[in-house]
Amino acid sequence: MANPMCVVTNLRLVSESGDVLSVNESALYYNRLVCALPWQDEVWRLLNAA
Repeated sequence: MANPMCVVTNLRLVSESGDVLSVNESALYYNRLVCALPWQDEVWRLLNAA
């Protein structure tokens, strides 16, 4: 993923108080999620195999 801050989704996140988070606020959570997933090692493995 070239830029994890550019996740396109139809999900809306809400705060603990129930308020819908702004696009910028949500981007921080999406970025953390993408970075926490174990996809990067697999991409490197495939790139090195080519």
